[in-house]
Amino acid sequence: MSKEFQFRAPTLFDASAKVTEKEVLHDAPAAAEAGARTKKVAFWLKSEMANKGLAANDPELDEGGWLFSVPQGSGPFVLCILGASPDDQSLLVLLVTGIGGATEDVVTDAISHILRNASEITELKVD
Repeated sequence: MSKEFQFRAPTLFDASAKVTEKEVLHDAPAAAEAGARTKKVAFWLKSEMANKGLAANDPELDEGGWLFSVPQGSGPFVLCILGASPDDQSLLVLLVTGIGGATEDVVTDAISHILRNASEITELKVD
């Protein structure tokens, strides 16, 4: 079962961010542009997760947004995908799902706690 979070992060979302050469996705230039605007949010969330004891890897930009994972043992992991809503680029969407038999409850609870208590986050909705 997956959990989806929708929120805004006005102080972290950078509407004027430019794509760096390192972040260019040749097959998906629009995704790279959205990724540049949400980069601060992805790395902020990863840092906050580390502060809660979750060993998430560094976010990597992909066509779907910023991907990062939290390993659970030697195979299963919890995948987090952070992107922007196609209808409103400042509305962020975070999907958290278990892969390979991983349970995402601990990660979902930690992320929920982070987002609910962060002054950087507004308009949080959880589905």
